[in-house]
Amino acid sequence: IICRCEKITKQEILDAIANPLGARTLVSIKYRARASMGRCQGGFCVPRITRILRDEFGWKPEDFLMRGAGSPLFVGNVRPEKGGAAR
Repeated sequence: IICRCEKITKQEILDAIANPLGARTLVSIKYRARASMGRCQGGFCVPRITRILRDEFGWKPEDFLMRGAGSPLFVGNVRPEKGGAAR
């Protein structure tokens, strides 16, 4: 189960991604699979959905979009990368 509130499974998320329209943003997955529409509003499932997208497409954190172009979900680093300073 990826979304506890709406009881959405990993397969349903993968089906939304594999759909001919190809859900690639969190909002498109939300509308196609109902994930993150429950009581927690994505507090439980959004990290799991981003992990699925990372594993399926090999995305980096800055590649994740909330709605479309110009709506990045993650910006910058919270902690320094190994061997480097924070940006």
